[in-house]
Amino acid sequence: MKSNLKVVNLIVSGKIPLKRKLKVNEFDKLILKCGWFLPREEIILLSKQFNYRKKVELNVHKKQKNPYVTIWFSGAIIIVGLKNKKEASDIYDLVIKDIKKCCPGALI
Repeated sequence: MKSNLKVVNLIVSGKIPLKRKLKVNEFDKLILKCGWFLPREEIILLSKQFNYRKKVELNVHKKQKNPYVTIWFSGAIIIVGLKNKKEASDIYDLVIKDIKKCCPGALI
């Protein structure tokens, strides 16, 4: 019997290679220049939803599906809403690009 299962949501986590923890003013630059936001005020982390796919897909709440990234000041990263490893790699590259743009000297 052949299975009709497919991957619909891939979650990846890891660590961004940082020389040091990100500073508060670097978080502010990411918010102002690159469209990141603070989902919670009591925990220092940033999130961003990337409009990566060309085809618009809606979830059950009629909102557009896209990869969603969360980074911590320590460099920890979680990316959810992916369909395959290529998407994960592309989104990770976009995150690194944002960090290079707003936090020069933070990456190894």
